[in-house]
Amino acid sequence: MTTRRGLLSKLMLAAFAATGCGSDTDGGPEALSPAATPPPNLSQSGNVGNVTISIIGASFWRDWMPEVSKPGPDGGSPLQSRISIRLDSDDANDSVLSFDVRIYDANKQVYATRYSVKSGPGERAWDGRLSAQSDVVELVTREGAYLPVGEKVVAVINWSDQNGNTGSVVTREAEVRRVD
Repeated sequence: MTTRRGLLSKLMLAAFAATGCGSDTDGGPEALSPAATPPPNLSQSGNVGNVTISIIGASFWRDWMPEVSKPGPDGGSPLQSRISIRLDSDDANDSVLSFDVRIYDANKQVYATRYSVKSGPGERAWDGRLSAQSDVVELVTREGAYLPVGEKVVAVINWSDQNGNTGSVVTREAEVRRVD
């Protein structure tokens, strides 16, 4: 029988493998299979241990500016995204958080997408620790899939802490925008 912690470890390893190795010939992540829908009953806020996680906002876009890094077949960039999240805790020094992000499109495809974290003034890198009892971080990617402009997407962020507590939050459905 697999323990909750053992299952979480396997899921985290699978997520890491998918985000680290899942790229197609154009540089963006491949859809994971089989096709899926976001887990039911997720909301924009949830708890992991003693931390409350709330999504403040999210945006998704593709870039067609004159200099496009890794252009896709249509000449646009891979999906780019910024997700703003508020983290609140009773004890800021108690929790160390980690996460993975899955993008779900309207065709029920899911994409494991590598995000980095920016936090606070000066866009300092975030190590998973809360800097105060309340912190705002931004999850940022420039390495998403080559989804069509106008596609409706949601991002599901799966969180865990050092004690094996887990939880997930989901963004509101948003449209992939085009930036020229």
